[in-house]
Amino acid sequence: MKRMKNEIHEKTNFSLVLHPHRSLGPHAFLFLMIFINLIGFSVGLAFLLMGAWPVLVFFSLVSLFVYFAFKSNYRAGLHREIVEIYEDQLKIRSISPNGQERSRGLQAYWSRLEISGGKLLVFCKSETIEIGKFLIEDEKEQVKEALTVALFRYRNGAAS
Repeated sequence: MKRMKNEIHEKTNFSLVLHPHRSLGPHAFLFLMIFINLIGFSVGLAFLLMGAWPVLVFFSLVSLFVYFAFKSNYRAGLHREIVEIYEDQLKIRSISPNGQERSRGLQAYWSRLEISGGKLLVFCKSETIEIGKFLIEDEKEQVKEALTVALFRYRNGAAS
């Protein structure tokens, strides 16, 4: 699966990196933009020759809108969540596209996972944290299973 990577580090019993999936790569994006611009320019030029110059302006604006929409989507795709069992903590780090990092720590022994209302939730005593907001249902199930197994191994001393 492309969105999850298991990594084992020194002192880290379990590590899971979650990131949004982007199906359109850079080369496909370039091809799409060239295609949209060629079609827009061709149709716009035809209308320009008929005297309807605003159509060319409209197609230019559409091309700009599509470009900025995809760039915004790619930027959002840089978001990362790192879930680690480190010593006695379940650490959840969220790294935004601009590099800001938020970190939360829960006691690993008391942590449990649940999928409720389409959300993947981590419970620990009175705290609740949602992880993997950008994952689809099947991937949330896979993350839940992997993390549940890792927590079980941690509780039973198999991860050390």
